[in-house]
Amino acid sequence: MSDATAGPLPQAFQVRDLPCGTASRAATLIPRLAAASRAARIMDVVAELVARDRWNSFDQFARTSRYLQDALKARGLVGSCHPVPTGGGTGDGRWRISWAADVVAGSIDVVSPVSERIADYRENPWTVAHWGLSTAPGGEVLTLRIVDTPEQLQALGPDSLAGCAVLTAMSLYHRPHEWVSRGARAVICDAPVKDCPDATAWTKLGWGGLEPERAGARLPAFALSPPKGQRLRQLCREHEQVRLDVRLDIRDYSGHHDVVSGVLPGRYDPQDEIWAVAHAYEPGAVDNASGVAACVEALGILRSLIDEGTIPAPRRGIRMLAGFECYGFFHYLETVKRLQPPAAGILVDCVGARADVCDATVTWHDSVPGSANFVHGLGLGLFRRAFALLSPVYRIVPEPFLSTEDTLLGDPQYGFPCPFIGSFPYRGYHSSADTIDLLDGQALAATAVGVAAYLYCLADADTEDACEWAAFTRKKWRASSGRRRRKAILDQAEAEASWKGLQRFFWGGDRDEALARIDVCRQAAADPEIPEIPATDDKANARRIRVPFRRTPLAPTYENVPEEIRRRIHRSGVHKWALYWADGQRDLEEIRRLASADAGKKYSRRRITMFFEAMAAIGSVVLVEASELLTREDIVADLQRLGVTPGMDLIVHSSLSAIGWVRGGAETVVDALLEAVGPEGTLLMPSFHHRAADIFNPAVTPTTNGAIPDAFWRRPGVVRSMHPTHAVAACGPRAAEWCANHVEIGIWAAKSPIGRLIHAGGYLLGLGVDHTSSTAYHVAEVSLDAPCLDSFGDPRPVVMPDGSVQQVPGLRWRAGTCPVSPRRLNEDLDRAGRQRHGKVGRADCVLVKAKNLWTMRRTHLKNVCPNCDIRPLP
Repeated sequence: MSDATAGPLPQAFQVRDLPCGTASRAATLIPRLAAASRAARIMDVVAELVARDRWNSFDQFARTSRYLQDALKARGLVGSCHPVPTGGGTGDGRWRISWAADVVAGSIDVVSPVSERIADYRENPWTVAHWGLSTAPGGEVLTLRIVDTPEQLQALGPDSLAGCAVLTAMSLYHRPHEWVSRGARAVICDAPVKDCPDATAWTKLGWGGLEPERAGARLPAFALSPPKGQRLRQLCREHEQVRLDVRLDIRDYSGHHDVVSGVLPGRYDPQDEIWAVAHAYEPGAVDNASGVAACVEALGILRSLIDEGTIPAPRRGIRMLAGFECYGFFHYLETVKRLQPPAAGILVDCVGARADVCDATVTWHDSVPGSANFVHGLGLGLFRRAFALLSPVYRIVPEPFLSTEDTLLGDPQYGFPCPFIGSFPYRGYHSSADTIDLLDGQALAATAVGVAAYLYCLADADTEDACEWAAFTRKKWRASSGRRRRKAILDQAEAEASWKGLQRFFWGGDRDEALARIDVCRQAAADPEIPEIPATDDKANARRIRVPFRRTPLAPTYENVPEEIRRRIHRSGVHKWALYWADGQRDLEEIRRLASADAGKKYSRRRITMFFEAMAAIGSVVLVEASELLTREDIVADLQRLGVTPGMDLIVHSSLSAIGWVRGGAETVVDALLEAVGPEGTLLMPSFHHRAADIFNPAVTPTTNGAIPDAFWRRPGVVRSMHPTHAVAACGPRAAEWCANHVEIGIWAAKSPIGRLIHAGGYLLGLGVDHTSSTAYHVAEVSLDAPCLDSFGDPRPVVMPDGSVQQVPGLRWRAGTCPVSPRRLNEDLDRAGRQRHGKVGRADCVLVKAKNLWTMRRTHLKNVCPNCDIRPLP
């Protein structure tokens, strides 16, 4: 049992603050999780983390990584460690730690006029500023100077602080370049900590303190508690000169830091994941260790309940990440190869604080504006139930988005919706007062149970759950029908993101029916009468409207941005997550309206332009004049010139980047292709994943054939065949017939989707690609009984319409390279005058009757296949 005996279900379980299906699941799941949780076990993890991370030193962080991996393994979880390189900052805004450092020792001693120790790193690690610089070996004896105001600082000339240690206020502390330019040898601050008069504030030179041009201006840096600072000030008042022996031994190196990952595998699809993120590698019990400890417990109790058969393993995998905040999480999301980003997640930070420390309040913050918001109500209801059962003294309060930087993982284009659970701020935040006695074990247990319930409900969801969540979100919008107009346009944007995000949870059922049901999520937020937000800068009206296209994932850190660009960003006054509205469809004017609604103030066109021009300068976006963008009409006209006609059956292989900048991106290209073939034509595209997916879920698994095919198959009304690795998507009057029974017929048989198109007189379009990217020529190979291909030799799992997972026969690919390159098709079809060339946008394109390509490939191979010794892979 839990440390607290679970009694009858409290009234909170009767409140209709969750969809019926989720509420019913929570009514049995949460008590089981509560019974398995152990407050003392969570506190043990906190203690272990605090013991290592309190030293604020990378050698101790390595010990933290090893401990966390062992802790995850002990709970039956799959643990791993992902190294993140340090160094190599280039001013592009990417999240990189410029240098790693091991802290060996640090101290400050008054040596004149008295002998007195003021600070000792071994007694109080908060004394040493993170990312400071060592003193000379053996320390330095320096004269103490007090500089507390900007006026005092500006009055000092070059080298006027030579041989000095400066005691200053926090507002001036993060100006090491100012101190270095005046000759100072060390800087000390004695910033107060609210409600903790004896605490030492956590200080850093870096991570929000230094930009690249000033990174070389490091110097030894210390923090003191206000009483210690007052002692030095008193000595300076009473004596003409105060001398300090300052010693700091920090070993710099360019190495790495870690992201520790723990995984609870899904019973079906280990690649489709839900994430919990919590930072480690910082000093502090509440602000650092609590979130990681709660996540370890959450996955551990889920593992134990699954192993004992109390609950089934979820359909999808659950992953927790412990990292160096954005420096770890962003790098992991960007660089660790995966088929698709997580479907949803949660940030767990500053949790478990005692009621008297945080006013008995736990806040549930929404994900970043513009991300899928169906998770907001879901998480709030589950956490309220968990706390009502285990720690009812706390109030779970919904709050709007709060940028902790980590929560910028909610990037709707590259990341996942990421709400934030925590008690922030709390007494002792970012100071030496943040010790383990600030924590309440039962509050930590309640948090762990809430995290586990949230992760599990998302990971085990199916199509019916997704539809129910859409209806639940719709009710919330209806309940707030009197919302202000500025909030309404955010609702519309988030409804669109939710409509897409909910599809990630489809598992079985009729996809088109489910899409129609969740479409109410969008329609409920529609408000055609939203007024324009007027610009405040009339001169900007003369500017041509531009459309930003994202070039890098996630938001930048301004610490790694050149100073001049950083100043422009700050002058704009625009939040960095305004970048997330840049989806290649919205122009700067549309983004201005959304960013204004988010900020609750009217941004001028000048400010939005300034912000995005700065983002373009560091490579985060490319700004394209609207007049230079390709439109649907442009692409349709180019297709018609190439020879695409209404009623044509057409399979398309494509490269979006080859076409150029398209207003609306891949969706616009799909619109144009459908318009070009018209309602009587059938449009096909490959929808393969080439074995990239461990399991093929036809309603979820992305294609690896590119952005255009991936946008195509996701549309309502598009049929996707059930082949486990090489599905085909089709739209038009022959789509259903041609895609039927793909597994039984065989991947490239005559009656396969592509085979039917070939023999029905259809066409093949290479849109920015040539025939080496085609797949129709494989139909010719199969027709010759090519001995290198086995259409039914590799059984693979598929999610069936009833939600079950079955092994179905799939392609066993050849073990070697075909001796006849498909490149010959390009040359020989040209010589025979069997294909047309043209441009769509900037893309070189080729249009050929598919039967002609099929015939040419058969001609190339008819004397080769019978004598070829290449066979399928074993």
